[in-house]
Amino acid sequence: MSIVGERLKDLKEKNGLDNNDLALLSGLTPSDILNIEYGVEVTQTQIELLSKALNISPLYFLGIDTSSNQGIEARMRVQGEDNIDLKKAIDFASNFIEKIQNLKRLEHLP
Repeated sequence: MSIVGERLKDLKEKNGLDNNDLALLSGLTPSDILNIEYGVEVTQTQIELLSKALNISPLYFLGIDTSSNQGIEARMRVQGEDNIDLKKAIDFASNFIEKIQNLKRLEHLP
């Protein structure tokens, strides 16, 4: 099971949700949720939908502690740069943060 799958399973248990409940909240299918729990590759869109449904930061699914002031990439690199999953997580987080920053810029346009 991947870190995303582990965290998803824990969140479901903490919130008293089954796959059908979470599917209704997120817009995903129950089989999508089951696949994510068992480590099938998860998309950015799926993480965003699950995060919104569970009212958590998408970074939580990547194992990133968002309460720290230390930079995301720096925190992840401390754990080892050679890990392929780590590189995927860094790329995902960087892409996600860039999208958020772009949205913030758009909010300030007249």
